Amino acid sequence: MKVHQNQRFHGREVRGLRTWASALGAAAPRLVAADEVLRAVLITAVPGRPLHGVVLAPEREKAVFRRIGALARRIHQSCPARPAPAGSGPAIAKADRHLAAARAHLQPGDEEFVRALVAQAEHLEPLAWVETHGDLQLLH
Repeated sequence: MKVHQNQRFHGREVRGLRTWASALGAAAPRLVAADEVLRAVLITAVPGRPLHGVVLAPEREKAVFRRIGALARRIHQSCPARPAPAGSGPAIAKADRHLAAARAHLQPGDEEFVRALVAQAEHLEPLAWVETHGDLQLLH
């Protein structure tokens, strides 16, 4: 059982479990029950073990990330792509916030390089939308 911190996260997970999760086969849990009032889901167990805090040998880590990438591809391809909503182009406004958070880790010239790429992105058309997991990120 899992209880979500808010209705937005609950809605996203329930929608994913009812739509694209089946494209992952045994790698994804199945939704047994969902309660909108409690913002809770009951899901089946999946094989494997959490990787939080695990240090893997480089070759094993590479294999794990390839597997994650293959699963992400299956999510993206689980439903037809759809046109991007109006105003959903590149998230240019977020660049300053992300640069500020990363500044301590940047080398000289990195910030200017990123800003130049962001400037180019302002002229791109929005990409078609596909299903995404939304939480495929490393925890530090």
